[in-house]
Amino acid sequence: MQTDPASPHHPVGYAVSRWWDDPYSRGAWSALKVGASAAARETLGQPISPRLMLAGEYTHPGQAGMTHGAYEEGRRAAEYCLAWGYGAVLVAGAGFAGLAAAAWLNDAAGVQVTVLEARSRIGGRVHSVTLDGMAVELGANWLQQGARNGLRDLADAAGLAHIVTDFHKPLDLGPPERVPGRDADMLAAHLRQHIAALTGPDVALLQVVEGWIAGARTDASAAAMRAMVDVEIVLDSGVPLDEMSARFSWEPGVGEGDSWLKDGYGSLQMLLAEGLDIRLEHPVKAVRHDANGVSVSGGFGSLSGDAVIMAVPAAVIKAGAIAFDPPLPQDKHSALGLIATGQVEKVVLQFEERWWPVSASGYLRTLGAEPGLVSEWLDMTDTAGQPVITGIFAGKWAGDLWTGKTDAEVAKATAEVLHEAMEASAGRRAGT
Repeated sequence: MQTDPASPHHPVGYAVSRWWDDPYSRGAWSALKVGASAAARETLGQPISPRLMLAGEYTHPGQAGMTHGAYEEGRRAAEYCLAWGYGAVLVAGAGFAGLAAAAWLNDAAGVQVTVLEARSRIGGRVHSVTLDGMAVELGANWLQQGARNGLRDLADAAGLAHIVTDFHKPLDLGPPERVPGRDADMLAAHLRQHIAALTGPDVALLQVVEGWIAGARTDASAAAMRAMVDVEIVLDSGVPLDEMSARFSWEPGVGEGDSWLKDGYGSLQMLLAEGLDIRLEHPVKAVRHDANGVSVSGGFGSLSGDAVIMAVPAAVIKAGAIAFDPPLPQDKHSALGLIATGQVEKVVLQFEERWWPVSASGYLRTLGAEPGLVSEWLDMTDTAGQPVITGIFAGKWAGDLWTGKTDAEVAKATAEVLHEAMEASAGRRAGT
């Protein structure tokens, strides 16, 4: 959307996500709660019956929270259906898990696949939009984990250009006591060692972090240690630390050869969607399964098949938005109870000119004056040929800056966060 600038720091165009309020996502990606482990994800990925299974990033024990994790789980679900010889498979959800499952099945001879998508678009929590003729992301942004990412192979085969982001070389902006500094990697390694040495029952990550800070044998300040937690954990999860598992919530993620698609993630999802029978605005409200087959129903009526892959987010299932007959077994309910969903939102801002400092990596991070206030930014200016920057806000900021505000107000407030962090950093440099 376009707007008139009131100052150089007010955007002339913007796009804003609303994942937390979206009934078909109910948040961003998954994390593990206290008492959980990868076993909870594995339990959710096991078939509910020979004709019904769940698939998504939250069922992947090793690549959870990432688009290629969803992609791999969709293919795994498809392989399961092929092993049973099913001729008609329904897929609920056209995110990357659903698209991967449907595309894999569609390539097999004699399999009829129907994809039912609740929204009026495909992609799920990947949402490429156009801002002044340029593709920008309101959902997943990066192809993560480099060579381990099957989607990157797909992008390369299709000739889709992607640009590497070095997350290890951010430009950090904010109050002097809140900028992590050069010892951030050392502190992260120190905390991981502290977590690995834990004995006894699992506890909340917050409890461990507070104990680590209080008793740390390091020259770093408590503020710097909390800042490291913000940029390494809060920003990667969007889940309150008092809900997260100390042992298992800090899962593998960014920083392993990650890159973003120049023409948008949408170009990749369209490759997967080619030739598929995808029915938009078909939210599944009920699923019935027995030894003879499955049926799904909603406002569109009812459809039957041999099997159904439920490629919808964990938070949607946890909320009871879909009725299962027979009900989900207790092990699935218990596992779902161990999955948290992060509050992470995105904003894309366009300006008349680039007024923020240039980062050599194109990657910036901003921290507020209090713990838990953290955001990251991808400066797209040099690639786009116009001043555009994408901000990702997690946790408290994602709530405070979005709740009760219009998109225009969110755009203005997030631009101010970047400006204030820049001013705080300028003041720090002036005082040194």
